[in-house]
Amino acid sequence: MQCDREVWVIFLDITKAFDKVWHQGLLYKLERIGICGNLLKWIKSYLHNRKQRVIINGQTSKWLNISAGVPQGSILGPLLFLIYISDIPRDTHASLSLFADDTSLLLHTNNPLIASDKLNQDLLKIQEWATTWLITYNASKSNYMRISFKKKRDFFPPIYLNNAMLDEFAESTYLGLTINNKLSWKPHISRITNKASLRLRVLQRYKHVLPRASLVKTYNAMIRSVLKYANILVDDCTQAEASQLDQMHRRGALICSKANKRTATTLLYKELNWETLSQRRKYIKLTLMFKIINNSAPKYLKDIIPSNVETRSNYRTRNHRDINLVAARTERMKKSVIPSSIVLWNNLGMDTAQVKYGNIAMFKAAIKSQPANRIQEKLFNCNVGSHSHVIAQLRMGLSSLKGQLYKYNIINDGSCRLCGARTEDLTHYLLHCPAHANERIILMQSVSHLINIQQSTQPSLVSKLTHGSPSNTFPENIHILSALHTFIVNSNRFSR
Repeated sequence: MQCDREVWVIFLDITKAFDKVWHQGLLYKLERIGICGNLLKWIKSYLHNRKQRVIINGQTSKWLNISAGVPQGSILGPLLFLIYISDIPRDTHASLSLFADDTSLLLHTNNPLIASDKLNQDLLKIQEWATTWLITYNASKSNYMRISFKKKRDFFPPIYLNNAMLDEFAESTYLGLTINNKLSWKPHISRITNKASLRLRVLQRYKHVLPRASLVKTYNAMIRSVLKYANILVDDCTQAEASQLDQMHRRGALICSKANKRTATTLLYKELNWETLSQRRKYIKLTLMFKIINNSAPKYLKDIIPSNVETRSNYRTRNHRDINLVAARTERMKKSVIPSSIVLWNNLGMDTAQVKYGNIAMFKAAIKSQPANRIQEKLFNCNVGSHSHVIAQLRMGLSSLKGQLYKYNIINDGSCRLCGARTEDLTHYLLHCPAHANERIILMQSVSHLINIQQSTQPSLVSKLTHGSPSNTFPENIHILSALHTFIVNSNRFSR
């Protein structure tokens, strides 16, 4: 693409892929790759004499024998299917990729006539193989795409499959990625943010019903997984597109933490012990580089990594173990996965250098943008009562306290309406406001055996009341938060 060449991609669809596996052909291929004896007999028995019927409203059809196909939903099914199609012709002009029943052909050249001729030859060869093994490619669902940065495109002769002309698509979804003919991530990010937004609306309905721990688990499983899918590939998207993803992540943080909408993003993520999506992408890129350098990644990735600096120099320089940068003419190329990952790898500090070639767990811990405080995360996720979200809001600095609202320019007066103090901030509410004196006495008596109140400064005391103390055990910190919850409820400040 850097050299103004075009890339042609064909996406092939197999009709009823798992249902069309010819049993006799599969057994022949299993025997050919060395499976024999009792194991082959066991697989033959597994496939033989399978039946099916339909049940609708209590009415059942007759049993029918199944002479083809592998059981879907089973562990063996996908494996047997992969073995069945593993001998697909590989001597093609285009690069052939297989992932389960998804087949694609990729060819790069700057001559459309040559490209069309080669692709049609490849498709004819694949079609002959498919006919032999009773596999049917669906021409109506198969398509091709010309990926090019050229403003004016040359005429491209038609491509045929089963004597049917394939349609050219401007964009197509393959393995969960929406790819377009300009290699823009805009349609993909638009699709996944729309999907995430719909799920966030559902999660929003249960915001005040589910505890934080359940909200976080649901978000991670159903929404964050969508946003971070293939995230290192889309890391070269535009800033506007990256902002779309960040907005979804922030919405999820607001729901899970039950924070006010104007809460600062950094405080949201700190409260939940979350990374930003960009930090996550950087982390995954560096982890990938570690696996490549330490020979625990697929060989095809190792093969595209340039050699070290020391191979091109007779001198042992400080950066002799750095990897040579990939030659990139365009910003798009520089920001793509391998070139940008190499830059990140080379820029790792001296404190990380010792673990770049050792244990992956130590390496991951060293490159984390922020240490994972799992104990504090578990503490903050605990539900100590109906006002647990208020404690979280107090920690994040934006609750209904007038001093906090004033700080965010939400109201014009931050004074305490109960006692007239100039600022109703967290310290005033917890330690000074005379309107809550009786509740405060009970709070301090409840936590006095866990917090040295007399020797604690005001900021330290407020922090221990809202965050717990690192010197305390987990149950002890739960007791402190529970006592604070009782104070909040009895003060009646947050029910007005």
